[in-house]
Amino acid sequence: MGRSFALGGVQDSQLLIDYGAPATWVADITAACDAWEADMGQQDSAVGTRVGKGAELTAKRDEFMQLKRTVDHMVPNYCASDISALAAWDSASHVELPPKAKVVTP
Repeated sequence: MGRSFALGGVQDSQLLIDYGAPATWVADITAACDAWEADMGQQDSAVGTRVGKGAELTAKRDEFMQLKRTVDHMVPNYCASDISALAAWDSASHVELPPKAKVVTP
């Protein structure tokens, strides 16, 4: 919409000046549109980066959970003679998936 004002302002610049707009009105509107589009592009990029990093973290978490499930089967055999080590593993390996985080946009 701002671009439409800027394009229309080129055609109607004298009329706008006659009604009190500054002589730099078209340039000011164009600069404001450029700045707004640049900010929106940065925000889109940030959202894409955040989504990508979230997917990477989820993949890493899934990989670690699979490793833990694999080790869970080996620890009882390895620590069969050491009750305190087995108890320590049971305590330390109690891992739950965190609740899904809510995405908060500033």
